[in-house]
Amino acid sequence: MSKKLEKLFGDTYLARNVPESVHIPPLGINRTDIVKPIEHATLDDIAFAAQALDKKADALRDELYALHRLYKEARANGALGSDNIVHAITGKNGGTQ
Repeated sequence: MSKKLEKLFGDTYLARNVPESVHIPPLGINRTDIVKPIEHATLDDIAFAAQALDKKADALRDELYALHRLYKEARANGALGSDNIVHAITGKNGGTQ
């Protein structure tokens, strides 16, 4: 982070987590990825970068939820940690079904 931003934020949570640069994905007629140092970013750059990160975070949450559901379903079927997930869900080995 630039010295100006370090001075502005001080030693705060925000200062420790602000990225060095922002990634602006291709949008509209702009078909290239753009990476800008945070101190050169516009408000729109920040907004577009945040939207892209939100999309990634949503995908990660969806994947995490699916993994938790698989785990819970397998455990509900009585599966053990070393059981294959497909067999655990279908009750073909391990588990009580």
